[in-house]
Amino acid sequence: MRITIPVTNYSGVDGSSLSDVRCEQFVKLYDLALKFGNQAITYKMLQEKAIEEHIFGDTKADSAIRTIFPLFSKLGFAQIWNNIPANEVFTVKGYRLVQLTNALTLAKSANNQTLINELQVIKALMIQDGLVYWRSQTTNLKTHNIWLATTLAKRLSVFDWREFQYAINPWHQSLNIDNIVAEILQNRENNIEYEILKSDGKPLPDTSFTYIRALLNEAQILKDENGLKSRITEFGSNIIDKLI
Repeated sequence: MRITIPVTNYSGVDGSSLSDVRCEQFVKLYDLALKFGNQAITYKMLQEKAIEEHIFGDTKADSAIRTIFPLFSKLGFAQIWNNIPANEVFTVKGYRLVQLTNALTLAKSANNQTLINELQVIKALMIQDGLVYWRSQTTNLKTHNIWLATTLAKRLSVFDWREFQYAINPWHQSLNIDNIVAEILQNRENNIEYEILKSDGKPLPDTSFTYIRALLNEAQILKDENGLKSRITEFGSNIIDKLI
């Protein structure tokens, strides 16, 4: 089955998750902001300071900040701002994430796998709390496809991310979710394979779902199965009703 998805239907995906690397970059930005004290700063000032101090190595500071902040602010760890005191850019939740990330770094240095596992659970709970916050601020679920993923996880328990891509168009066309799920199950029964394309006829990149998948894995809401399949976890079953 060949399906073409317009860019407007898959563009609402943040180019980041809360991987260890991203969280470590978040800590660097937090530490950088502290240098400004309570001085009012702008987004551009933080970018320029990050470039000046090479805090991201070979990664361009402006692109790194643009990648990190939208998602971290949606989750309640920071806020997109302009000309506010530097000590208000990061929230209390953001400070706790900084502490957790630093603790994980130390645990890894000590090769303490038991502690690493415990801290990863705490991190998952923090991300879950962030997702609940994000959902509470969201009146239109179509603004981000992560809510489609959580809905499919709830309804199907196990789903393939090609099925997620297949569901994007009807989701944005406000087709009833019961009908979408019924179509997916019918396609499974008929062994339908999907060819997902962009409007220009080129294959839709996996980045239409990889960051969503990674974030839900980091929250321990989903767990990878074989290939492109994901399964809802017991953790996920307890939290996902708050996200759909």
